[in-house]
Amino acid sequence: MKKEPNSNLKFYVIVGILSLVFITLVRYFFPNMVKSSLCGKEQELKDVYLKGVVTLKYIDKPNHAAEVLLVHHLNGLEYKLYLAGDSSSLFNYAAVGDSIYKELGSMKVEVNRDGKVKPFIVAYGCEEFTTF
Repeated sequence: MKKEPNSNLKFYVIVGILSLVFITLVRYFFPNMVKSSLCGKEQELKDVYLKGVVTLKYIDKPNHAAEVLLVHHLNGLEYKLYLAGDSSSLFNYAAVGDSIYKELGSMKVEVNRDGKVKPFIVAYGCEEFTTF
């Protein structure tokens, strides 16, 4: 019995469609799984005080292509500010050498460039923690 030449292609197309349907159903019926992760990121950011300088701006490909700003804090420590899922455009605006300031308990991040301060409200899409 001979196999159809396109049978492998049909198999992969069916598996791909079923995978997409499964992912869509999981996201539809369990949206809190995604929100839980985002809420954790918001709470983590709220718990940080930042006052430093952006030393590196990169896309962390091994970490789901997360947008990251590496901030050298004035206390000498470095802080990785993960902005994957953020809708504020902070990552797009910030540049190496910019000063960054964020108060403890806030989601407002101020970027100081050449004496001009531009505020950003970092928003990961979690309603639970979006009080400013």
